[in-house]
Amino acid sequence: MNNFYDFLGGRKLAFALIVTLIASVFVWFGKCTAADWVDFMKWVFGIYAGGNVGEYFGKAFSKK
Repeated sequence: MNNFYDFLGGRKLAFALIVTLIASVFVWFGKCTAADWVDFMKWVFGIYAGGNVGEYFGKAFSKK
């Protein structure tokens, strides 16, 4: 499973891509609107970016 995560660029990115795919399927089948999809993507990738910043911020301060 680690090879899968490495291929996609890490666990956080793999999860973000899977959630994006699921949300896209919901739009495709009419379970949510395109506006809902856009709002959901803002949250997903905002959390993804925040997780990356937090990870690197933590690494930077743990070395000192």
